[in-house]
Amino acid sequence: MSALHRSTRNSPRRPPDVRHALRRTGILAATCCVALALSLQSPALAHPGFEEQVRSLDAAIAADPGNASLYLQRGELHRIHREWSAAKSDYRRARGLDPALDAVDYCDGRMLLERGRYRAARAALDRFLAAHPGDAPALVTRARALLGAGLHAQAAADYTQAIERTTPPLAPMPELYLERAMAQEAANKTRLDTAVQGLDEGIRRLGPVVTLQLAAIELELKLERFDSALARLATISARSARQEAWLARKGEILARAGREAEAAEALRAALATIGALDERRRATPAVRALEANTRTSLGRLDAARQSGGGAP
Repeated sequence: MSALHRSTRNSPRRPPDVRHALRRTGILAATCCVALALSLQSPALAHPGFEEQVRSLDAAIAADPGNASLYLQRGELHRIHREWSAAKSDYRRARGLDPALDAVDYCDGRMLLERGRYRAARAALDRFLAAHPGDAPALVTRARALLGAGLHAQAAADYTQAIERTTPPLAPMPELYLERAMAQEAANKTRLDTAVQGLDEGIRRLGPVVTLQLAAIELELKLERFDSALARLATISARSARQEAWLARKGEILARAGREAEAAEALRAALATIGALDERRRATPAVRALEANTRTSLGRLDAARQSGGGAP
């Protein structure tokens, strides 16, 4: 177990405002660092706002100025609220007080990633992973830094290792498979099969996650494997109570496959399904946009068929 995980194991539950801040950052390893940031054993930190949390840590630091973990906790609060200079100052202080507190490298790497300083983030995370090889949250964070730096093959390797290191009862987030597929595609556009296989690995492990199937459909279309794309779409639509969007997508795929008559049939079915909706649902912006786009696609398809030009 890493030093970071040891320090967060008994941390109190994150308050709602911090959970919201973490969703904004989009960083998977957030649960570890925020638990660290809120691990001060004080009733005052049960559900306070940001200012109250900082004041509580200020008081704790004043009472125990040699405690490096308190500075790290306060630095994490500043990071979450994008107060980079204050966070960096607290990280530096924590490192000075306890050079063995290598969680500073992890948290610093996360902050640098959020600032878009990808290569510097990678360096910090390299240091942490040298001491804690195979730490899944740190691998994910470094993968995102590598991806941001354009080092796609290395990013894909880190995503793969992080996925493999996430074992039951935990399961990888679907985003890891999606981001790995993006890295794999960028690393080698001539081997999209690898990205598709990675997404299918996620589907086998996590179940029929729609976002994974949709990403796989896009790759199948780039490979011109239209039947495979249609089969995946059928799997999605079979589990959906609403069919209009899937029928419209089916029409688009069939049109790309050059199957004009079937495409027109699917697009008309989509419009009929939209027409059968109650007025309130049909008036929503999403449905109105879908209807307009479907009519446009059908019009272009019909015009191309009439001119003998085939599918647009």
